[in-house]
Amino acid sequence: MDIGELLDYKPPQALKRPAEAEDDEDEAEKTRKMRRIARAKANKMTRAVSPTPSVQTLDQISEEEKAEILKFVETEQAQGEVVDEATIKKIVLNFEKRGLKNREMRIKFPDSPEKFMESEIELHEILQEMRVLSTAPDYYPLLVKLQIIPSLLELLSHDNTDIAVATVELLQELTDVDILNESEEGAEALIEALLEHQVIALLVQNLDRMDETVKEEADGVHNTLSIIENLTELSADVINEAVKQGLLGWLLKKAKTKSSF
Repeated sequence: MDIGELLDYKPPQALKRPAEAEDDEDEAEKTRKMRRIARAKANKMTRAVSPTPSVQTLDQISEEEKAEILKFVETEQAQGEVVDEATIKKIVLNFEKRGLKNREMRIKFPDSPEKFMESEIELHEILQEMRVLSTAPDYYPLLVKLQIIPSLLELLSHDNTDIAVATVELLQELTDVDILNESEEGAEALIEALLEHQVIALLVQNLDRMDETVKEEADGVHNTLSIIENLTELSADVINEAVKQGLLGWLLKKAKTKSSF
């Protein structure tokens, strides 16, 4: 399947149980919205002018962007179902279970990485799977209600930077401005919860331990700044909070380091 076909791909929908006509219409509207968000993501990554890019446009897409599109479509295929309340509760439950297991294994075997590594891999995998949540901003209030935000932000200070980077990547997708604009209620609920749990302070603190000579961590820095930018567009208070937490100092230090080379 080439990139052009991928952009026209529509994930298969799961069979739904019979419901009232009005419920069917609501579900159909949510499905259309999620498809619209998915297509917007693909179009944004390819910077295409039309839904079916020309050969010349495809040649300009980097291998990294192609990999991102493939990964996104594979995620959609793996899910094989519309993201609804039941799906979200299942994802959140799995996330909490894996997070708890990882904490327990690290406490039990602090000096034996080989014994807690499997739980770390499982935690990393669920963070990747959770990216599908960004296709359903209408359910962000449910995520907040399920108390997932504190658990998620806690991972920003995880000893394994791979986990922290994966968490930042997930937060970047959840706070994408185009996605938040799809649901005013969802955006308000998510931003309020993030700010309440000191997301800016945690993000800025996390920047200091990122090694930008490592590609994954450099991506983590980029995504961290994107999160702050996304939140700034929707909440003016974020700018002052970012400055207060030392972001300006970090940027100045980064600029000074670059100018010395």
